[in-house]
Amino acid sequence: MDKKPQEESTSKKCKLKDGNYSFEKIISHYGKLKAFTSERAMGDYIEINIAQFTIDILQDKYISHKRESCLTFKAFGANIPRADFLIEGENSTYIVEVKNPKNNNEVTRGIGQILDYATIYGKPCKLFMVTSKHDERFVRIVKRYKLPIEYVWLHKGVYFKPISLLGGKQGDA
Repeated sequence: MDKKPQEESTSKKCKLKDGNYSFEKIISHYGKLKAFTSERAMGDYIEINIAQFTIDILQDKYISHKRESCLTFKAFGANIPRADFLIEGENSTYIVEVKNPKNNNEVTRGIGQILDYATIYGKPCKLFMVTSKHDERFVRIVKRYKLPIEYVWLHKGVYFKPISLLGGKQGDA
């Protein structure tokens, strides 16, 4: 479902240096962050603000997107791999996985999920995990294995994005 959503200001942004942050301090600085009620609500928020999301978070110019994008025609039924967002930017294609976790395991399990999506997609793309809850294990896993996944914490009105988990520019998956 391709959409040209209504424009709405996304958020304040706060780029953080790798390993030099305290999520608790960030929360206290910005006051009480507005939580999402569900993963669906978080995806809706991104979709409403997709052009600004692409500029601010993906650092690209928005062209188009598909939500719950089927990545292959070879699977049928309930087990069809679907990326939360497949976003086409001016400079790249992005697979975005959205998590509004009740526990940290959901974000960590998302690593395999997003790497699987990139493999199935089969074309060069950049990978983004967008979550409403910080997961230090996720950060350690991505750094340790040098995985090409960018990590963004998103709340209504504000997002936090480490400069890079790998200490450099993210490459294509």
